[in-house]
Amino acid sequence: MHVLKPSVGRLTLGALLGLALGCAVGALPVFAQSPEATPSAVQAAPSSAVPAFDAPPLSVASQSIEQLMEMPEVVVPRPRTLTILHTNDSFGLFEPVRLDPYRARPTIAGGLSRAASLIGTERDRTPATLLLSSGNVLGPSSLAAATKGRSVIEAMNRAGYDAWLPANHDFGYGLDALMDRVRESSASVVLTNVRWAKSKEPLAKPYAVFERGGVRVAVIGLLDGALAQYVDLKDIGRVEVVPPLEAVARWVPVIRKAATPDIVVALTHLSLDQEMPLLTRDSGIDLVIGGFNSANPNAIAVHEVVGIDGKRALHAGAFGTAVGKARLTFEPGPQGDYRLSRIEPDMLRLDEERPHALGHALSGVVATAKKDSNDHWARAYGSLARLADRTTSDEAKALIPEIMRLKARAELAVLPRSFFHDERVYGPITTTKSLYYAMPWEDAIAVAEVKGSVLVTLYDKALAGNRPAALAAGLAKVGDVLHINGRPVEPNTTYSIAVPVPAIQGKSQHLETLSGVKARTLNTSIREAMVAYFAEQGKLGRAVGKGGFPDYYLTPFWKSSLQFATDLQRRTVDTAGTRYPDLTWKGDKSGMSWGGDLNYELGTTWAANELDNTLKLSYHSDQLSDGKSQTSADRIQFISDYRTQAFSAQTKPYATLTLNTRFVNDKDPRYFLGQLGTGLSHQFPLGFELRGGVEYRHHFFDLKQPDRTGLTSQVLFKRTLWSLSLSTDLKLFATGNVAGEGLLLDDESVISLPLNETTALSYKFNAYRNTLYPDWATRHMVGLVFKFNQPWLF
Repeated sequence: MHVLKPSVGRLTLGALLGLALGCAVGALPVFAQSPEATPSAVQAAPSSAVPAFDAPPLSVASQSIEQLMEMPEVVVPRPRTLTILHTNDSFGLFEPVRLDPYRARPTIAGGLSRAASLIGTERDRTPATLLLSSGNVLGPSSLAAATKGRSVIEAMNRAGYDAWLPANHDFGYGLDALMDRVRESSASVVLTNVRWAKSKEPLAKPYAVFERGGVRVAVIGLLDGALAQYVDLKDIGRVEVVPPLEAVARWVPVIRKAATPDIVVALTHLSLDQEMPLLTRDSGIDLVIGGFNSANPNAIAVHEVVGIDGKRALHAGAFGTAVGKARLTFEPGPQGDYRLSRIEPDMLRLDEERPHALGHALSGVVATAKKDSNDHWARAYGSLARLADRTTSDEAKALIPEIMRLKARAELAVLPRSFFHDERVYGPITTTKSLYYAMPWEDAIAVAEVKGSVLVTLYDKALAGNRPAALAAGLAKVGDVLHINGRPVEPNTTYSIAVPVPAIQGKSQHLETLSGVKARTLNTSIREAMVAYFAEQGKLGRAVGKGGFPDYYLTPFWKSSLQFATDLQRRTVDTAGTRYPDLTWKGDKSGMSWGGDLNYELGTTWAANELDNTLKLSYHSDQLSDGKSQTSADRIQFISDYRTQAFSAQTKPYATLTLNTRFVNDKDPRYFLGQLGTGLSHQFPLGFELRGGVEYRHHFFDLKQPDRTGLTSQVLFKRTLWSLSLSTDLKLFATGNVAGEGLLLDDESVISLPLNETTALSYKFNAYRNTLYPDWATRHMVGLVFKFNQPWLF
């Protein structure tokens, strides 16, 4: 007798009907035979094997079964599987990094060769594999920066990536460089919610479709909506971002209809609160492969995020230390389609060698990238200053916030330690090259105005302890009191702070206190500021240590301003100018008058050690309303101010040199006054500075005027209150011959209300008073000021 063998997934309809018919007629032994048995074979069996009973002839039943067995087979579909391998936030790193670098024996993990070997091994085991990346692949790293990410694209092409999403740091080299990398990529570059601002065309493919193992997969890419905070400043306005959920609502129905995929996968670079809406029942997204949320390779806290109906968001760490693996199972649907029924996520750490031909091939790419980077360093930065021999790794890192503060002309600067690769890649920092490699970020510098109370909170969260989470310049705790540049922090006083742009965006861990603070962004990255500073030191042949930085207020910069104003003036009597030329409104009528004022001023300030110099060139014209008196003047002013911390951070000796030259009407003599002063300066809270000293005055062209030596008291005040900028400079000058020359009071006060970054409404009050004369010389000026202030490092 031929026994029926069970078939997996396949059974003929004829056999099923034959089984049912046999049961009806009681011919049980027949069903033990093979479906292929013929009637003649059954009739040839011994009579003892078939009991006798009344029934239709066996040949009739056998004939019906044979006819039924000739019907087509029904195929029961098997489940299908797909493996997705995914990476994110590799930051252009080619080599392994050191996890827990401060342990005696740190773990070595990651690296391009190890990742490629694992990818090749997984593909050999499971041909139905898709390889994806959620972005931050082009950098920032020193090896990637040498070619603006081109070497990374070559590596990804060799590894066989299917699709990747450009994320925030992939925009760091500029849009033109990114588009070059998109064209060079053999993998699909998907970016669903970013488009060109002018043409409204997508920046890259809005989606891509792949088929693996009979499963159709559609892949889209979603980037954080704050793209303007990522792109190079010169590219702002060239692209625009559609909110991620809005892009999903528009494109997913189109993809479902046009491509009929079995699954839609979203590559994302979003915060967790932006990812969660994609994991809802009606989002249209089946699986999220994300980045951005796994920046710490030692503690992958958000590897898997579960949403409604079992939807998942998967992340694969950072710094190239792991490859994510997701095994997807699809069950057949009623319409012949396949539906995702199971997700089995895994995290494959790259902490051991896995020999594979693909890994060996990628090791050649790594060697080439290292050579290109070394050549790039030698060509571009070979003359940079060296670090001082006594500089440790931590001291070297602390140089960067000092440079940020110097570049931004801020009172303090803070930089998270996470902006360094620590000793994970290049070992201890002993040279400017190793510092450049350890600090590869392309983020711009932001300058914010914050209250002292905010700084106290910031210090407690990020700067306290033996190994703080951030590095600071200009901010330190003396006992229990927080100080800025040696002065106690006042809770209600406003201070300027330089930080990376992500700190203002709320994306820097431990600097959440600064999230959302209004700030301006400098047109330079932290890396560029570092290179500019060390290049200048290199030209001077210096070795740089932390003690070599000047005070923040000595930072070189250029400034120009254009001011339109209307004057309301109160003048002195005519004779005032002839007897005391320091009252420079010589020859003007007394009384009230309206005037139009145009003042253009071009200035520069530069510093050497503790010497602060200012040179101003200005043109001033003044037209009175009565038309009878007009003053036109060109003016050159030079001011040099020296302050040193010989006594304390609050009390400093000072020395000033001021040269004023003014060319008034042809009938009047040229005016050239020199003033040399010295004394002590004391800094008080709330922005007040009090000076007391001796001043010598000399008139160069008007020889009739005697030299004057006298005592000066001066009050300087500068503070920002809400959005108003307040300042005053009040000086009292008394000579030894007060009876013959009088006591002179000179004041200039300014209130400014910013309208935007370059324009402000201003009110200026000038007052001159000599005790020999009964009247004040006063001027009220209300105007519109355009200021263009661009700091540069010489």
